Amino acid sequence: IFEWTCLLESDCGGLKHWAGDFGFRDHLLVGNVYRNIVGWSYSIQMQNFIPTTWPYYNPVDRKFWRMVLGYAYGSYFDFAPGSYHFRNIAYNVAHSCFHWTARIAESEMYFHNNLAVNCYSGFASDWDVWNGGLGTPTTQHKSTSIQGNIFAATALNGLNMFRNDNQQNGQPRSFEGNFVMDYNLWSQAGYDTRSDSVYRRGVADINYLDTSLSNGGNPTSTLAGLQAKEPLVSVHDQSANPGFTGFNPDVWANSILTRTQDATLTSFLTDNDIDWTAYTLTAGSPAVDQVSSTLPPMLQTVMQYWGLTPEVVGTQMDLGPLESGITWTARMKGPKR
Repeated sequence: IFEWTCLLESDCGGLKHWAGDFGFRDHLLVGNVYRNIVGWSYSIQMQNFIPTTWPYYNPVDRKFWRMVLGYAYGSYFDFAPGSYHFRNIAYNVAHSCFHWTARIAESEMYFHNNLAVNCYSGFASDWDVWNGGLGTPTTQHKSTSIQGNIFAATALNGLNMFRNDNQQNGQPRSFEGNFVMDYNLWSQAGYDTRSDSVYRRGVADINYLDTSLSNGGNPTSTLAGLQAKEPLVSVHDQSANPGFTGFNPDVWANSILTRTQDATLTSFLTDNDIDWTAYTLTAGSPAVDQVSSTLPPMLQTVMQYWGLTPEVVGTQMDLGPLESGITWTARMKGPKR
């Protein structure tokens, strides 16, 4: 469990990886919990205090959530391609629950059956097609897979993915190459609809622009919009309440929307002071038995290399990291709150 990190600095994470000129191989992150990641710094706090009447305020460029005073991530991969995320949980995170920057397309990057909840953005990636001068430009994904995840109560987006070569209207596409995204569940993704709050909010933002639309012209703010723009991804995705045993994204989102936008980050975190087992699925959850229990070959190979076999309860694997029907013991829960 990685918790209460980045207390007095920003651009950090519960666990941060940096590979520089190199990447990782057979690098597996499984069964981790990232929670209460703060990312406070004075500069970030001052930025959030800037009133909208300030002469130089620009809502187009400013993408920070005014209510959250932090700039930190749960699992942070910075210039670090070549990893596998399987069955991890991130919640109460000031910025992105999971964040990958640059170079993600040039090696294997698998993101399966993870949970992102109560954060600014669930999964965010801005990938550097030029590799920061580190080698041959990467214009397509070598092997990227985002499947079986749950994104719930994310103020800005469930998914945020950009290329850095002025992509607009899908030319070039964020999903170019060997890219798979499917069987994910989205609940209250981009819920913060207050003015002066978040920009281009919704299920996903992949840099398409439709000037006829509000919300910054984002046509993929809904699951239907994402499926229309990118018909090869999210075919089996759902937009539904996941049915957690101890957390309701609808209730939480409504509680945030009733607060003033100068609410502190501390209250944002402590008001959701719950154990990670609260995100276990109820028997009637729409996430139960939704994805094949056979993992993609490359992920399966890495799991077997480390001697791991995913536990499955029922006929198929559930979405997210916690299989419905598992009974948690005190020892399994880890440190007490």
